[in-house]
Parts: sequence; structure tokens; C-alpha cells
Amino acid sequence: MVFASPVMLTGDGMEQLANELAGFRERRATLAGALATSPDDLGEIQGELFQTDRRIAEIQGVLARAQPIDDVARIPGVVGLGSRVTVRWEEDGEETYTIVEPAEVDSSAGRISYESPVGQALIDCRVGDRVAVETLVGLTWLEVLAVN
Repeated sequence: MVFASPVMLTGDGMEQLANELAGFRERRATLAGALATSPDDLGEIQGELFQTDRRIAEIQGVLARAQPIDDVARIPGVVGLGSRVTVRWEEDGEETYTIVEPAEVDSSAGRISYESPVGQALIDCRVGDRVAVETLVGLTWLEVLAVN
């Protein structure tokens, strides 16, 4: 028997996934209704229904394994899962990221995976640390300015 490993999520991440799941369930109900009323678009509707069902299953799988990140267990001032980190890029200025599990990534909200090159470089860093990060444009440096 294979057991899936737990997925550590922030409270925001759990809420975001729950909201996404609700939206996909609503979309599924709409598509199911369209199957009965739009026979001309049957293939297209079935394809979208398949994709919707697949995403619903993915989200349910993540939420079934979800465990909240315990902020108390983190070491103060050290970057870890759930940390909010402000960095200064060597040439691009300051950015703030929240380090999260891959299931919770939202680059537009500054939520990056601990598995990403930047996330991997930041794990276990402290304020004042400078680390090299391999990006699409090559090796660059960043400095940790704040860890919350």
C-alpha cells in the first residue's frame, strides 16, 4: 500500500485551494447542464468537463493530504516553508516572496515553491545572507533583507 506524503500549506493556501475547488464544482455543474441542452457542442463540452473533473480531483487530493504549516515550529529569522522573505536582487531591486509547497504557488502573489531555484536558494538563509541563484538569464545574486 502506498501512502501519499502530506502537503504542508499555509492558511491562505488552504483557503485559496478550497475557493478554487468551489469554482470548479460550479463550472462542472454548468457543463453538465450544457451536455443536455447543447448536443451540437458535445465533444467540446465533454473535453472541458474532463479537464474540470481532472482539476477537481487534483485539488481534492491536495486538500486530503493538507496539513497546516506550524509557524511555531519554524526557527525565528530563518527562511523555511511558510516564511515571508524580502530580498534585494543584484540588479533588479527588492522583491518579497512567501515560500510555499508547489501546490500553493501563485507567482502573481509572490508565492514561490521551495523547490524553485529561488526557493531552494533561500531555504535556511538569514537576514544579511547573500546567495547565488541560477535563473533563466544566468547566475545572479540576491541578499536577504527580512524574514517573517
